[in-house]
Amino acid sequence: MCSKSTYLISIVVFLSIAGASARAQLVVDQLLVELKAEDLAYGEGVATWPNRGTLTDFTANGSPVVEDVDGIKAVTFDASSWFEGPTSVPGIEGSGTRSIEVWAYNPSMAGEETMVSWAHRGGPEGTNMAFNYSADSSWGAVGHWGGAFDMGYTGNHPSGPAVGNWWHLVYTYDGTTARVYVNGEEEAVKAVALDTHAGNVIRVAAQSNTAATGIQNGMNFIGSVSVVRIHDGALRQADIQNNFKLGRLKAWNPKPADGAIEAATWANLSWTAGGFAVSHDVYLGDNFDEVNDGTSETFRGNHTMPFIVVGFVGFPFPEGLVPGTTYYWRVDQINDQHAESPWTGDVWSFTVPPKKAYAPVPADGAEFISTDVTLTWTAGFGAKLHHVYFGDNAVDVEAGAPDTDKGSAATTTYAAGMLELGKKYYWRVDEFDAFTTHTGDVWSLTTIPVISVTDPNLVGWWKFDEGQGTNALDWSGQGNHGTLVGGPKWIAGYDGDGVELDGGDDYVTLPIGPVISSLTSATFTGWVNFANTGGAWQRIFDFGSGTGSYIFLCPRTGSDGPLRLAITTGGGGGESLINSPDTLASGWHHVAAVIEPAGMRLYVDGVVAASGSTSVIPRDLGQTANNWLGRSQYGADAYLNGSLDDFRIYDFALSQAQIKDTMRGDPLLAWNPSPANGSNPGIRDAVPLSWSAGDNAAGHDVYFGADIEAVKDADASDATGIYRGRQNATTYSPPEGVEWGGGPYYWRVDEYNADGTISKGRTWGFTAADFIPVDDFESYNDIAEGEPGSNRIYLTWIDGFGTTTNGAFVGNMDVPLTERGNPHGGAQAMPLSYDDNLKTSEATMTLIYPRDWTEQGVAKLSLWFRGDPANVGERMFVALNGNVVVYHDDPAVTLVTPWTEWVIDLQAFAGADLTNVSTITIGFGTKNSPAAGGTGQMYFDDIRLYRPTSQP
Repeated sequence: MCSKSTYLISIVVFLSIAGASARAQLVVDQLLVELKAEDLAYGEGVATWPNRGTLTDFTANGSPVVEDVDGIKAVTFDASSWFEGPTSVPGIEGSGTRSIEVWAYNPSMAGEETMVSWAHRGGPEGTNMAFNYSADSSWGAVGHWGGAFDMGYTGNHPSGPAVGNWWHLVYTYDGTTARVYVNGEEEAVKAVALDTHAGNVIRVAAQSNTAATGIQNGMNFIGSVSVVRIHDGALRQADIQNNFKLGRLKAWNPKPADGAIEAATWANLSWTAGGFAVSHDVYLGDNFDEVNDGTSETFRGNHTMPFIVVGFVGFPFPEGLVPGTTYYWRVDQINDQHAESPWTGDVWSFTVPPKKAYAPVPADGAEFISTDVTLTWTAGFGAKLHHVYFGDNAVDVEAGAPDTDKGSAATTTYAAGMLELGKKYYWRVDEFDAFTTHTGDVWSLTTIPVISVTDPNLVGWWKFDEGQGTNALDWSGQGNHGTLVGGPKWIAGYDGDGVELDGGDDYVTLPIGPVISSLTSATFTGWVNFANTGGAWQRIFDFGSGTGSYIFLCPRTGSDGPLRLAITTGGGGGESLINSPDTLASGWHHVAAVIEPAGMRLYVDGVVAASGSTSVIPRDLGQTANNWLGRSQYGADAYLNGSLDDFRIYDFALSQAQIKDTMRGDPLLAWNPSPANGSNPGIRDAVPLSWSAGDNAAGHDVYFGADIEAVKDADASDATGIYRGRQNATTYSPPEGVEWGGGPYYWRVDEYNADGTISKGRTWGFTAADFIPVDDFESYNDIAEGEPGSNRIYLTWIDGFGTTTNGAFVGNMDVPLTERGNPHGGAQAMPLSYDDNLKTSEATMTLIYPRDWTEQGVAKLSLWFRGDPANVGERMFVALNGNVVVYHDDPAVTLVTPWTEWVIDLQAFAGADLTNVSTITIGFGTKNSPAAGGTGQMYFDDIRLYRPTSQP
């Protein structure tokens, strides 16, 4: 912007007493961006960060989390989450003046961490704009591109502002000089002539790659941000100091940190004062509610300095803090000259550890523990020696029986030796502090169960149903138990539990090198929920020994490419590979990769997505050293941002039917529900409920109701109506039926097995539609005509291909035949091209159901369409039973670009027998009257019949 600055007052004004001047956040020129965490809801799932500035809002990528960090509401980023906003504007491009303010908290510094950026990397020098928080002396603070242009933190914070604290970090550029400030104090200055690239996305917590096509992997900010501001002018230091003070009116930055362990019977509690605090009212006690309410019993006085000592004679708690106690404290900021005073503080806590041993690893009650486990714990407060008791009898361990006494140890570890499979053990640690022995609690663990081989061809099976710990058991019986690395989360998976990988450093390692080297043919299957966010070249699996030899399945090649299967012993240039038509879609999908000497095949949800030849088979890779789920052999590739469940390896090439069978999960459970789980079926398809039986089922216990928890938890003793009885058939019709537009409804089928055991089923749900579907275009695929499962769209919607009178062409010219990039609903829509030059263009579907267009009281036909401004304008029509035609009101409707609903009253089809509709036709031009016309392409989706009152 121009060098002459105009200072504006933001909306929130802080008025001082008795006519003193107004205090406000200062803005120079325009405030382009103002993002505040206080505008967001707590938790994951935030999609948009509203911008209070003049530019548009910011959109989330990955899974940023809104949470409190040291008492400050903030957005926390991992290595695969960030926000993208609008493109930069001329005022902050080129040599334009600018300011960036960030309130940031960094738990640790790893590499070049970018807080705010625009432009892009790659040069020339002085053309990038990245405001960083890292330790590098050259570019740790600012990346302008080029050593003579970049800046580090070189003042009072030469290795970057200390981690584990909140900081107000500011960058300014006045057209000739760039400056960096930390908490209002100048930190670095450099004279630079910038020429910042124009027209690139503004990002929070990431920066652009060289091509400006996406983010640069490995440079995301891994920490928390509470406020971001971008001005198109340069703030002065006095303005920055004003904004720093106003940014934190409450006490903040508590020491010890909120939730900390304080191993002492005294403490020096300190904090950073709020911007206008003159003194501080302190509340401290061991009861949260009393401190939160500010009771007189917890008031510890008014203090002029931002600290208080406790636990000594003459101070609060003169007899000392009590081990094993959590203390709560609050500091209110006081300034009698401000009407807003006091500024009530947040309630913080710290804990004085107990004198007993605590925090056992494995945790008390842990299951699926390795038989060679080493036990660890946190020493009790003041402990000098640790006495361990271990055995398989809880009473003996509690009593310290001689055969459980394992002696004293100077360290907080104990190697238990080789334990038995599937057995529960108990242990206890007594702590001696040189004066007293403090008897520990009795903890327990259960080792990995005995798992038998039930299918010799299933050489690896990781269900991810453990739900705890870091072991991923191999349920094939082969004993190749995996390990979770980096802190993946246990979640509700597709079938039972699953594991969620954050795209930052989470993955699963599998000890399967000998397995890979034995496979002439192989099938790899699993359920994947790919977020389709995060960095490029993520992996579902990658088994290899570095970048020269591997086999991988990639959900998205690069940043936006298709699902890929590849194998090589000659590096990237020697890959045998196949690509599906698309990136793996979000949501749970089943993937299967088949490799055999005859070739490779890739399946998605049981349908062939790609096939091709290969010159390499798995055994050619030898005993692979790096066998990972969610991580690549290439260090620059991103980790998987998504979830996994039920991963399997077979030692032969499964057929399509066998692959569909693996999608069942546990073979003893009922499966293949109809209606499908999470579906929205038409009223006719909602009942009867049906399913496929588990392999050993002799009967089926059915549960049905409207309360998901009640259906999940009920058993055969239920008397509330949820339990519907045991039956032989694999169908059930609730006598009360389901309502038009009703639900959600939930149901479960437990299998009563031939041996008398019960296999508890999954809980499924559906909502009955308030419409009758005519065609949602979801069932069509790209399988070649004549091959099993083929259902190409042009075989249902008959066009004019091969004729001279009908200019319609259904589907794309090449696979994918359906529109998948921008459907209206679901995953697919129908492309329909027209050529009306002396022709009429129309596509016709012969109906099987619905044919009675009066059932359920339906009265309206709805279909969604979109066109293109590049089309030639034509009229559009729908015809029933061949020649009963209704035209759209807009004679050039093919030019309409957004998805648009066309609702037709069925009475408009005058003369049509609505009780027996045999065909529906969509066409362009005037039916049966060819004339000179134009060409174009349209898209259609979600053709439905509605009642008069239920049509949206």
